[in-house]
Amino acid sequence: MEIANECPNCGSDNYKSRGSFYFFAIGVLLIGISFKFLIYIPFSLIGISFGIILSLTSIFLKGRKVCKNCGQVFKKI
Repeated sequence: MEIANECPNCGSDNYKSRGSFYFFAIGVLLIGISFKFLIYIPFSLIGISFGIILSLTSIFLKGRKVCKNCGQVFKKI
């Protein structure tokens, strides 16, 4: 198995890690804020569902890298 040490788009090895923790934290905060404003039911249901989606998609974002030169998002194997 070959390890991807460079961007598949431009060939640069100048990349940074894309944190999946931030998506999870934003999702949890959105769920908490939506529960606080449960009196506005349509907005809170939208906020809760969007928070759950953000929290669940953060699982699949692990290992993603962003090239600093071209902005290409790729998964480092």
